[in-house]
Amino acid sequence: KSSKKTGGVSFSNAVEGHLAAPAAAVTPGAATSASGSASVSASGASVGTQSAAAALALLRSGNPHRAAQGANELARLAAASSSGAQQVANEPGALEALVAAMGDPGTVAGAAAALNGLCRSSARLQVSKTRGIVPALVSALGAGAPAHAAQSLEALSSKVDGMLLQVADTPGALQALVGALGRADSAYHATWVLGNIAAAGADARARIADAPGMLPALVGALRGAHSDDAAESAARALRKLTAAHDEKAVIKKVAQADGMLPAVVAALGKPRSAASAAAVLHSISLLPGAPPCAVGETAGALRGLVAALGTPDAAFDAVRALENITRAAPRLQPQIAAVPGVLPALAALLATPRDGVIAAAILTRLGGGDDAHKRAIASAHGLVAAAVAAMETDDARGRGAAMVLNTIVPVASGRIADTHGALAALAAATWWVGKPKNTSNVAMAIIEKMAASQEPGVVHKIARAEGMLGALVAALGRAHTVAAAARVLAVIADDADMAAAAAAAVAAALRQAPA
Repeated sequence: KSSKKTGGVSFSNAVEGHLAAPAAAVTPGAATSASGSASVSASGASVGTQSAAAALALLRSGNPHRAAQGANELARLAAASSSGAQQVANEPGALEALVAAMGDPGTVAGAAAALNGLCRSSARLQVSKTRGIVPALVSALGAGAPAHAAQSLEALSSKVDGMLLQVADTPGALQALVGALGRADSAYHATWVLGNIAAAGADARARIADAPGMLPALVGALRGAHSDDAAESAARALRKLTAAHDEKAVIKKVAQADGMLPAVVAALGKPRSAASAAAVLHSISLLPGAPPCAVGETAGALRGLVAALGTPDAAFDAVRALENITRAAPRLQPQIAAVPGVLPALAALLATPRDGVIAAAILTRLGGGDDAHKRAIASAHGLVAAAVAAMETDDARGRGAAMVLNTIVPVASGRIADTHGALAALAAATWWVGKPKNTSNVAMAIIEKMAASQEPGVVHKIARAEGMLGALVAALGRAHTVAAAARVLAVIADDADMAAAAAAAVAAALRQAPA
């Protein structure tokens, strides 16, 4: 067992006799055993065993020096092991005494350390039920023991049901957290507490956004003023603060805070905070008016969002932020199209059920400009093939992919015709009557544009594609596709090399078609 001199007087004698000689305060980091340690007299003889009861007696002694020693001994016991923490928590009156000691400048450090050890153990539930615990921790957060208080509040708000609102409703809590955000030893845990509070409901989020100095303090933490851990935790807190997309007033305050957008964009480039930063930008991009433009115009934002498309945790929000920007700020579309890697990244997302329809919407908008943009999309590695594969899905993503092909077909008929399975997929899509926004219309429009393109060999490939002539004949029987189908068949029939074969194939298709 470890031993410790206590100012020339054994620990047990100091407890029993409350001797007049002042005892030296014991630092929270001193070694101890789980159940207590032997103390040593000035002569070196081992006497007594330290315990929660003995430490509590010191804390209550009324002597400032021995009270500080008692608080430190309780802190050491609580931090040593789970059994030590449970011994402190189970000692009658110990928790109440520690809470009271939080109000004394001489004992606040040791008491806060003891409560921190308890809150990070299985004893946290007992701590949470102690009268006055949250106000005491909030008070210590502002002065005396910010690091221990912040850790305790984090543990309680994360792992004890009902504590979130207690913390949020405690007078002065948010202002104390603002102060804690500015200190290196408490910023990480303070931002975590804020994130927890932000998850408590709309009222809590509004109060956080309105707290004086809160958003600037979060900007500072997000920039890494204290540590990468604090920056990551600040990004998480902002993500939770802006998570409810209908709470536009809160999100707008976040967006308009000085330095916020550059700080969030910078966080987008850090692997540990990229997902949270993308979520914040997604929320801001949904605001009406100028905010989506402000996001897109922030230096590095477009490149950062494009880079995040390749990150599984961040892609969901990044692609939606980009889609909102392309819709709300058309003037930024050329800049987005020019970001290196954007088209291959969007092509990859076309294949995903979750993000494919969003990626298709972006590509359709980017291709809506001049022919140069259409050619860039058409020539992007794997993009046409990805669109063809996605078009085979009988859902909104399939229609979105068809819209991408419809956008680029004026400059890419040959490329589409040469893509494996493209014409067969288009023929099959003409049958999808009544599907999401009528995919059959889009498929027929693509086929008609390809037939009219005059690119060498395209008409032959259309006529010979699996299922195409049967699909065109069937399309003659539907009011919304009859005109386009007739024009495509006329182009095929006008081709001297195809006329006879086409006539025979069409006749066969007609014989097989319903009356």
